[in-house]
Amino acid sequence: MADFTLPPEAKPVNSHVELARLIQHRLSAWLPGVYQATWSPDHDKFLHPRVSALVAVYDAALARLEGKTGTRAEAARKLLTDARAPFAAQLQVVDGLGAGLDRPLALEYRARIDSTRAALAKVLHAIHAAKRADIAALVVEREGSLADCRELERDLAALYESIMRSHTPAQLDELLAAAASAEVSTQALEALPAKPRAVDVAAAITQGLEAPAHVAALFVAYETKPDHPAIKWRTQALAERS
Repeated sequence: MADFTLPPEAKPVNSHVELARLIQHRLSAWLPGVYQATWSPDHDKFLHPRVSALVAVYDAALARLEGKTGTRAEAARKLLTDARAPFAAQLQVVDGLGAGLDRPLALEYRARIDSTRAALAKVLHAIHAAKRADIAALVVEREGSLADCRELERDLAALYESIMRSHTPAQLDELLAAAASAEVSTQALEALPAKPRAVDVAAAITQGLEAPAHVAALFVAYETKPDHPAIKWRTQALAERS
């Protein structure tokens, strides 16, 4: 960023620099390269690959719901779409910033910080050197520059919050494991004989009673034999639970 010499009145712009530092620090939880030169051996600690994988799971499930109709399919489609949205939004921000703050979104904010600092510095210097007749117009310009500073501060704070409010790696691992389990368990139920054993029926019912909402939605996406008796038992359990 350009190095501007600002008078004491320019304190509002300091928050921009501090927020930019906070954003860069938070990115170190998402991506390698912020404080690591290369992809490190312990890359599993980062959020980005986990969130990317989860979004991919939701995308694949939504694709499998294409063409499926009925109340269950519609409810599952809405739930998965809603579940996907915040994760996809976070990825968009992180990818737009980049590990080195060198991607388009980061460059846009760098430019805004530079231009805001420059505009405020210019008007403040002008006020110090102005004659009485020019002060009124310059004060209005100063207030406009300060309003731009506050707007930029709010935008940077919102940007920081958007990547700060994230799941932990362990929580994301649980969501990914639950998604994988939903697919495996559905395949297992559909592979059962047309007359499943009592123990298998009990397992299907237990799945329906214990599955979290997003897993239940994934069940619908992964089902290829909705009329299979075991699937019907699970579906009935889900319906009775809700």
